[in-house]
Amino acid sequence: MEPYLILILTFVSIAMLVGSAFALPLVAVRLPADYFIADRRQRKQHRKSSHPARVIAKNLLGVILVIAGIAMLVLPGQGILSIVAGLALIDFPGKHRLQRFIVLRTGAHRLLNRMRRKAGQEPLELRK
Repeated sequence: MEPYLILILTFVSIAMLVGSAFALPLVAVRLPADYFIADRRQRKQHRKSSHPARVIAKNLLGVILVIAGIAMLVLPGQGILSIVAGLALIDFPGKHRLQRFIVLRTGAHRLLNRMRRKAGQEPLELRK
């Protein structure tokens, strides 16, 4: 049984590494440049509600990225960035504060800005 477990964990680790390599740049490029500015959240009007299937799919993808990111903290991959990308997709109270905490304290903003620069996007603003 143990060789199968190692094989499964190897496959999952490779899949998370490849998946994060594709998903992270997409999320990083789509974030508005002022996403991490605290005042932005207060100015922004609440969006019109989306189709329930879209909301469920977006939140499910976010949960998968957060779980994969937590696993990648000990497995190969970009764990912190996967967690931040997953949190960007999930809707829950206090999400923005948690994202800012992670991005400001881990230096993940440098990697996010590098991805944005390669895509021709403005760098993320972190403080005003």
